[in-house]
Amino acid sequence: MSRKSFIIMVVITVILAAVTIVFVFGVHGTIQRTKLVSIGITRYNTSDVIVTDEGGPDARSLSSVFWTVDNDYTTWQQQSNPKIGSNIIIHAKQGQDLMIMGKFSDGSSELLYNRDV
Repeated sequence: MSRKSFIIMVVITVILAAVTIVFVFGVHGTIQRTKLVSIGITRYNTSDVIVTDEGGPDARSLSSVFWTVDNDYTTWQQQSNPKIGSNIIIHAKQGQDLMIMGKFSDGSSELLYNRDV
């Protein structure tokens, strides 16, 4: 057997061993998938915006929506069990920062929106 063939066999063996270890020890199961939900933000008047749940692959597992305005992390508002097509009116003046978090039925949370409105 040539030296080059031997090196290729060793490399293939190492790769197979690494893949086997990942599956045997469950390392692949610790990675969480990012949730995808589409929301629309529309300015209603100078003091309010309308947030619309526009669906998405994970919209049905969205159990609640939390939001805060102008980085006031001590005051969070909540809407439970939002439905696709539903609207939430949020008091946020033009230029204020709006942060919206979603909580899902599996217990995970995702940042849905974080911008000036």
